[in-house]
Amino acid sequence: MSKLKLVHVINSLDIGGAESMLEKLLANTDQSKFDLSVVTLMDGGSLKKKIEAHGVPIYSCFMSRNPLKIMFGLIRLVRIIRNIGPNIIQTWMYHPNLLVFLISFLFPQKTKLYWNIRSALHVYEQNNYWSFSTRLVIYLGSFFSRYTSGIIINTNQGLKHHLKAGYCKNKFFYIPNGFNEEYFQRQDGLRKNFRKTNEIEENEFVIGFVGRFHRDKGPELFLDFAKNHPQYRYLMVGPETDSSMAQDFVRERNLLDRVILLSSQSEMNQIYSGIDMLLITSETEGFSNTLAESMLCGVLPLAVDVGENKNIIQEEFFVSSRNLQSLQEKFGKIENLTSTEKEKYSAEFRESIIDRFSIKNIAKKYEEYYLRT
Repeated sequence: MSKLKLVHVINSLDIGGAESMLEKLLANTDQSKFDLSVVTLMDGGSLKKKIEAHGVPIYSCFMSRNPLKIMFGLIRLVRIIRNIGPNIIQTWMYHPNLLVFLISFLFPQKTKLYWNIRSALHVYEQNNYWSFSTRLVIYLGSFFSRYTSGIIINTNQGLKHHLKAGYCKNKFFYIPNGFNEEYFQRQDGLRKNFRKTNEIEENEFVIGFVGRFHRDKGPELFLDFAKNHPQYRYLMVGPETDSSMAQDFVRERNLLDRVILLSSQSEMNQIYSGIDMLLITSETEGFSNTLAESMLCGVLPLAVDVGENKNIIQEEFFVSSRNLQSLQEKFGKIENLTSTEKEKYSAEFRESIIDRFSIKNIAKKYEEYYLRT
């Protein structure tokens, strides 16, 4: 049987949840069955070299907010896809989903178009949360969803929310995120190196925040928690977390000597090896990569009820109400666990993630879905 030509279309390859998942998926897709390509609507991004190392070519359309660049980018997108002549196009996230659908009449009729939705719609009804353009794209997506070949979604909560928003029920197929358990595991050497570099004593308990410094991720709630527990050290890692705005937020709470701010890191295994707990305070979330990755590294989680969190962690580490008081009450119980109990939970968390979300098994689910539909 000849290989199927599969093209993934995504905004960019900067580090993010969807982008990281795409990189892992490409690394574990059977290239004896699929001829893979990636098209970015904008420029490449920091994951470009990593993906190219998997033997996957990347084409960029260099779009931006400039109308002229959008027009030339669309022409380039059509030309690239026509030259490849794919059997399958897999788009990632709302804007690529809709954009590629709207120009799909220019592609060969045999081409199947699948969408990939990576978020839930917790705050869709809040008119001031998303921009008008994003809300319009989501709305139009609900109308056109019935005409796609299928829609992959990575959270059960997201599925419920999108059905409520009018998306076509019969088109959805649930495939959760996948993770590389061989890479994500706690390493004592990485832990010592990380703590030495950042001047953290080995006996200090470090609570982490991983994500961009944006209200989606709830950095203010994280810092309010830190202000009430100054006896611990805190680490914030991600896009804009080392910005002047982030520094101002930390300064306002008198936490400059307690909080370490780092920009995006390419080797997250070192970060997870260096911290003891990960605090998820997001206001909106799909499937939290950072939650599962940190649990593979033995990090204790404390997560609010958003996205797929409830289905990833045990009740003892789950906060049903997203507020400071609820976080502190749950943390107090975790704080009182013995070292033996913490180690037991850490081991259980790792095994749970491997059993349910191993990237090798998730990649097979993608392959089987494409071949079946």
